[in-house]
Amino acid sequence: MDSERDFFAIATDTDAHTIVLTNKRDGVSTTYKFTYEQPTPDRLVLHGSLASVPVDIDLRKLDPNSFLLVHRGFRWVNEHPFNR
Repeated sequence: MDSERDFFAIATDTDAHTIVLTNKRDGVSTTYKFTYEQPTPDRLVLHGSLASVPVDIDLRKLDPNSFLLVHRGFRWVNEHPFNR
C-alpha cells in the first residue's frame, strides 16, 4: 500500500455474471476478472483472484443518508470539537 490511486476501466457481462477490471499504468495493462452473484438487492459478492491469490469480495450497499457528512452537514469551522 502506497496510497496511490489506481483507475480501472470496467466491463460487465450481465448474462455471464462477469466483471472485468482493466488498469493501464505506465504502459502495462493489468486485468482482473471476477464472477459475481447478487444474493440480495443490497449485496454483491465477487469471486476471482488478485495477483494469483483467490479472493471472495463481499460488497454491501449502504444508505447514503447514514454517512456522517450527509446527516450532520459540513462545517468549515466547528464551535466545539465533534470528536470529544
